[in-house]
Amino acid sequence: MKLQESKFEFHRTNSGSKESDPFRIFAFPLARALGDFAVENVVMSSIKSSFKHAELYVYCRMDAFHKDLITNSNGFIDKLFVFKNKESVFPAELFDIYSGRPVQIADKEFYKRGMAHPNLVLTPSMMGMEALIGLPNIAGLHFPEDQIEGQAEQLVQLGLDPDRWFCTLHYRESDYELRAPSKLRDCDPQQFLEIRDYLIDALGAQVVRLGHETMSEFPARDGFVDLARVPDSFTTQVFALTRSRFLFAGPSGVSQLGCAYQVPTAIVNGVNDTGAWRDKDVMLLQRLYDPAGQRISIKEALPTGMLADPVLKAMVENGDLTMSPNTLAELRRVAGIMLENTAGCDGWRRPVPVRFDTFPDELGFPLSNKLNPTDALTTFVEFLD
Repeated sequence: MKLQESKFEFHRTNSGSKESDPFRIFAFPLARALGDFAVENVVMSSIKSSFKHAELYVYCRMDAFHKDLITNSNGFIDKLFVFKNKESVFPAELFDIYSGRPVQIADKEFYKRGMAHPNLVLTPSMMGMEALIGLPNIAGLHFPEDQIEGQAEQLVQLGLDPDRWFCTLHYRESDYELRAPSKLRDCDPQQFLEIRDYLIDALGAQVVRLGHETMSEFPARDGFVDLARVPDSFTTQVFALTRSRFLFAGPSGVSQLGCAYQVPTAIVNGVNDTGAWRDKDVMLLQRLYDPAGQRISIKEALPTGMLADPVLKAMVENGDLTMSPNTLAELRRVAGIMLENTAGCDGWRRPVPVRFDTFPDELGFPLSNKLNPTDALTTFVEFLD
């Protein structure tokens, strides 16, 4: 018997190419650290942006001061689940689509929109920064429009000239109560005080320092606004970051926040091969030396994988590598590179929401299918002279 072709169109999986057939993603950004949470938001939104028609459903706990603003800055989220009871958890049984379901949710939209039938469930281990190398469209956060006017007025009241460009400055200090001290990541405040003055005196910048209230005191001067000394100023700090010409930062979560909000970012005294991911970003890793005291080229080491975070840490602990912070002269050279990279930004930055025109409507696994960090858009610099 000859079988006839069916006149009915049937899809076993959602392709994401049709508005009536969106690719459904359920993501669980569970990180509490600032940088990790920002990265999770960018990765899950970038995965959604691989499809012309996709919906992103998100569950997270609001258990850190920065999460509310970051999720409000993420225009790619279609539905955010935050359970009011702090002891609540999101049960995997909600994805049970068959009869006799042991757990159900009162939210009718959950079932009406097909959230119980996701095509992809993203866990934190799938939303690392390395995944961005293998994705075609890199999403970004956008500061909430309804808060812009008030935050801009506050910066002006604090002394920032609205008619001149400025850069933001951040580095880690060991006394931050929410993060343990790190010999590799904590930076010398005196070095960043000197780079602050260089940015103002040599490059013509205004400088806004980001950070926490217990950071080392910087003396006041014209062209400098110290938001680190302003209590409960996280929202103002993020707004300042989004309007800055570039971010100049040590290895910390704030540097990932800069990339997440599409601000050209320089990471100095870097401690591994990840941290930034956009085309105008610059990474300057700390100087590396072998046991004999010979300098190791960063650019030659990158393709070997030895600069991946766990590998590098193990080599340092075993004495196979020694890391030395960048010099002030190196930091000054990076500042000059960032000035060139952001030429044309003569006033406050005017960010716009990210939009994409082309969509592959498919994903390849593993997401980090290009594991070489040199395939990223970021420029790794080193000064061997």
